[in-house]
Amino acid sequence: MKKILIEITAFLLCAVFALSACTSQSGGDESKRSTLDMNTSAKSEETPSSRESASEGESVPGTTAPGTSGGSEKSDETSEANETAKAADPVTVEAEDIDTEGLFEIIDGVKVVELFSYSGAYVEDGSNEKVKDIAAVKIINTSADAYQLLDFELETAAGAYSFRVTTLFPGARLTALDLNRKKFEGSRITGGKAVLNVKFDSLPSVRTDILEISYTDGFINARNISDKDLNDVYVYYKTMDDFGYFGGITYRAFMDGIDVGKIVQTATKNITADSSRVVFVTTAE
Repeated sequence: MKKILIEITAFLLCAVFALSACTSQSGGDESKRSTLDMNTSAKSEETPSSRESASEGESVPGTTAPGTSGGSEKSDETSEANETAKAADPVTVEAEDIDTEGLFEIIDGVKVVELFSYSGAYVEDGSNEKVKDIAAVKIINTSADAYQLLDFELETAAGAYSFRVTTLFPGARLTALDLNRKKFEGSRITGGKAVLNVKFDSLPSVRTDILEISYTDGFINARNISDKDLNDVYVYYKTMDDFGYFGGITYRAFMDGIDVGKIVQTATKNITADSSRVVFVTTAE
């Protein structure tokens, strides 16, 4: 049984996939709407907070919160609980239909649904410290573009708010928190702009051609259904709430090898069957 290195991180994506690890541990949510709490675990690696791009490291230095690393195991069978785990779905998020006509457009097709006040765990830098009445935004991507990274600002009469989003696929709905934890003082948007955007060259995949991925509370399972051993497997996932994805951050779990026909089960405290969604997978092919 191989020892599997677990890296649960939040990452800033860029075209060269310069990966950065980040973790978080959640607190309760006191916001005006329901959001999700998160617990994360990671190795002791200090990196930019949440994504996988030099751009994030340069613009917003982050910290990795210390956590508890989980274990991984190879087997031919999963537990009964894991057999009922959710399968990965990289694009679709269940949410109500939204009338996007007249909404403020940040960049072609990416629109603001709501700017509002949030109280609860601050997930964007991995600290999960409690915050109160800071600015938060709900956005929707109505375009055909898939964004690795999108930094943007929204202006109001009370000042500007700054946000960062990773892994924003076509059709995705997402809630992000102000990068500077700025107090919410008004929701009427008077202007705004995209500061930085990096797009995927093509829509990434959960690689159902080579892997069967499922997850339950605290565990990710990956079965190698290909005809060769797989190395350096990264599973990227996000948290969900009633609106869509919650937090600009994207998390990842690392498995250093999965033999043909085998299953690797990775323990991680920040994934749940009901509130997480795998968004894509990469391997060292």
